[in-house]
Amino acid sequence: MQKTIKEIKEEIELNQNNINSNEVLLDTLGRKIVFTLRGVPAITRFIKKVSLSQISKCWEWNGTKSKIGYGQFRVVKDSKTSPHRFIWEYLFGEIPKGKEIDHKCKNRGCVNPRHLQLLTHAENQKRMRQEFCKRGHKLIDENVYTSPKGKRTCKKCRSLQVNNWTKNKLETDAEFKKAFVARRKERAIARKSDSRLNER
Repeated sequence: MQKTIKEIKEEIELNQNNINSNEVLLDTLGRKIVFTLRGVPAITRFIKKVSLSQISKCWEWNGTKSKIGYGQFRVVKDSKTSPHRFIWEYLFGEIPKGKEIDHKCKNRGCVNPRHLQLLTHAENQKRMRQEFCKRGHKLIDENVYTSPKGKRTCKKCRSLQVNNWTKNKLETDAEFKKAFVARRKERAIARKSDSRLNER
């Protein structure tokens, strides 16, 4: 059964009166609540760093984040973890070997347990593939160019990029312009000769 953030807060408030830096409390599921040196439970510190988004229903992580947008959370003095892993383990127990947590909402800073899902690495990689490029073109097989290194790019965007580069080069480089015009003439002549052969 999944707990709401309100239920987690209520549970903390119930335990708040009993907190002593030298003791370990058990939560309602019988798990230990981890303390820092100051005697504050990790879950209390966790909740203080979360804000609720009314639009996306994400629980936004307001604590430290990595360069790529994943949250970072210090559970105890020398132990860091991702806050989405922390809340998953707090609510559902240890993450099984060979499994990882995926954000169904595609928001790396989200810690809402309803937006998290347990997947294998292969499943997670498959889901990570983008559906649309940054310009909004759908990334379906006929519109995807895969580089020799395996990077997927939008063919329409790649074409726009090449056209913009060519246009810029034609405007600034006279020699390039001559060669470009000559190549176009050669292609036009080749197309004409091909069409004449096909007519016969």
